[in-house]
Amino acid sequence: MIGKSGSASVVGLVSYFRTDAGDIQYLHGVQFYVAAEPLDATLRAGGRQVPRAQWEVIKLRHRARIWDLIRTGKIVSGIESDRFGRFKFQALPAGSFHLIGIYEDSGRYMVWQRPLTLAANRQLRTYLNRNNVSLSSQ
Repeated sequence: MIGKSGSASVVGLVSYFRTDAGDIQYLHGVQFYVAAEPLDATLRAGGRQVPRAQWEVIKLRHRARIWDLIRTGKIVSGIESDRFGRFKFQALPAGSFHLIGIYEDSGRYMVWQRPLTLAANRQLRTYLNRNNVSLSSQ
């Protein structure tokens, strides 16, 4: 079982650059998790786009995996981004983890999966956007 106490933290911002309007859209409601195991071992930063028919199946697999991580105590913490795209995890244990972000809105499905190395009394900052998304719908 992973302990809930600690003094590491993660602060981040998540956005998606809208090319048609040229402005930055901060993503509200992205579900973030800090987990001891990855969501999907096939995901890598750099992005993989999948057609809608495939991502419906992938979405179901990801949902089942999140529930499995929760059930087995592998999720250390979870939070949702605010309307400005900000998120913050506090009181995390030191160690190696995965930051998982899942966003679904207006026909888009995006997943970020990043390795984290957390140290006691340290704050890790991260910026997530379309350039480092691990999976997105076409």
